[in-house]
Amino acid sequence: MRLSVELIDLQPSQLYLNRNKLRTLIMEGFQAEEIESDPLPVIKYNGELVLIDGHTKAFLADQQGVKNITVKYLAEVDHLNMYQKNVNLCKQEEITLIRDLAKQIIPHEDFERQWVQKHKSTTASNKGIQNDQ
Repeated sequence: MRLSVELIDLQPSQLYLNRNKLRTLIMEGFQAEEIESDPLPVIKYNGELVLIDGHTKAFLADQQGVKNITVKYLAEVDHLNMYQKNVNLCKQEEITLIRDLAKQIIPHEDFERQWVQKHKSTTASNKGIQNDQ
C-alpha cells in the first residue's frame, strides 16, 4: 500500500549514511521526485512508521526541502527482529529523524565496518513475520 507521509514522521532504522553513496547520488543529480516512482519501504513498529531502506534518498529529499514523500507500507517483512533492534539502537543514539543522519555521514570503509558487518552477524531469519498494523 502506498502512502504519502511527512518525512518528519519517519523513524530511521539505520545509524549511519555512507558518504560515497551520498556523493554518488548527488553527482548523478538525484531529485526527490524520483521517490514518487519508486517509493521507500516502511514498516510499523511500536506505532511508528519506520524507514527500512532508502535512508540516503530520504536524507537528500529532506536536504532538498521536501516535506512529504510517498512510501510503500509493508505488512510483512523479512528480518523484522533486526529492524526492531536497529530502531532501538537509533533511538539510543538519538537518531529519531531522517535529518539526524547529517551527523552520521561516514566514509565507505567505516560504513562497511561499523554498520554492514555488524548486521551481517545479527541478521536472523525471521521470514514472513508480520509487523504492527
